[in-house]
Amino acid sequence: MKLIEYLTTNEEFLTAWAKDTGDLVSNTKVVDAIKNTYKEPFLGGQNHYLAFSQMTGNINAKILSGYDQEIESIFQEQLTAYQNDEKDKRTAIQDFKDGVASQFPDLKVN
Repeated sequence: MKLIEYLTTNEEFLTAWAKDTGDLVSNTKVVDAIKNTYKEPFLGGQNHYLAFSQMTGNINAKILSGYDQEIESIFQEQLTAYQNDEKDKRTAIQDFKDGVASQFPDLKVN
């Protein structure tokens, strides 16, 4: 329990993590402290942190579910197959739908 608390609330750790990885952390104090000065070398010095921090206010957490991570994994699998020319777009989309329906038979998949 203490580890989870540390990883999610310790501002010093989260600041270091954000600066080292470029990951947007969920602690608004940390985000606010670095959003105006952050630079990402991989992005040629761009500040993606500022852009992401501005987007977070538009996230509707009410639409998140316990299925999201697995569905994203199924999506990524199909996207990778499409990007690698292993499947055409129509097949990748259908395989995504079929994968979600198979994994979660109680969900309605359009």
